[in-house]
Amino acid sequence: MKHKFTVLWLLILLYGSSYGFLMEPDLSKDLEFHKVGKHLVVELMDCTFLQADLDYHMFLWYAAYVSGSEILKVESHRFKPYGWTGFALLAESHISVHTWPENGYVALDIFMCGDSDIGMNKTLVFFINLFKPERINPIILERGYHVGE
Repeated sequence: MKHKFTVLWLLILLYGSSYGFLMEPDLSKDLEFHKVGKHLVVELMDCTFLQADLDYHMFLWYAAYVSGSEILKVESHRFKPYGWTGFALLAESHISVHTWPENGYVALDIFMCGDSDIGMNKTLVFFINLFKPERINPIILERGYHVGE
């Protein structure tokens, strides 16, 4: 496994600029941004309802449901002695949740294509009400691409 990463980094360093990996975008051009969706990355800290032995699979399914998205698949895994991770694959993108009950911490990732602010907000509110964090650190990314000359 270690050798695979070494080879990958070597290829990126040797050939990266030829394939655009290491190239900086030319911001002097007049480019138009085409938004494809929003990506919300949230840290929920000091969660007061984060049970070490609870399987959150059905909660994740319900969060995907309240987003109004088409649910393709929901997968999850409970770690022993504690912790849980889950992923909802949606037609519109995905929701992922990773918990660290021993630290009162939840990493939440919601990516929705199109104009899905309402669904994204409903999903976030659901998780805030579920885990009851005392602190929240949200990061919003506008996803899309640039076109132009």
